[in-house]
Amino acid sequence: MQLPIDRLFKGIIYAINRLILPELSSPYARAQTMAIVSTLQNVMVRMASIDKFQLAQNNSLKEIFQRMERILSEHSNVFKEEDATELLGEISQQLQTKYESNNPLADENCALKQMLEKVIEFFWTIKEAGGNETLKELHDSIRHFLKQEVEAELSLLSPIDMAGVSKGK
Repeated sequence: MQLPIDRLFKGIIYAINRLILPELSSPYARAQTMAIVSTLQNVMVRMASIDKFQLAQNNSLKEIFQRMERILSEHSNVFKEEDATELLGEISQQLQTKYESNNPLADENCALKQMLEKVIEFFWTIKEAGGNETLKELHDSIRHFLKQEVEAELSLLSPIDMAGVSKGK
């Protein structure tokens, strides 16, 4: 059985604070050990933020896919029937999939993003859909989701990483 990551970090931090730190006599070694504990606590907080972020992403993507299912069913005349049927099946299967891995939230997030890529590719295949207002709304929802994702990803960067991004690295 694997421990959840937050319990693992708490155990490491506890061991360092209670077992290792009291045994260190050098002020430099103590300061370095305290810096390590601080870094681990920071990583633990970031990981909790990432879980919340992924959960919000997953919920947004599921909402988009549910709308896509409804649109594909209601406006089948706009699409090639076999393409729409195939995509509907994939969306339905994805929405029903339960993940039972060590990190189900991240696995689901990855699979939902792969499905989003398929949905976007599907949009590229639609020729006559230019005037369909429902499709425009869905397209806007996808664009909004992607914009939020980029903004959230940028907010999770450290100042050093952010400097690299701003310099195009």
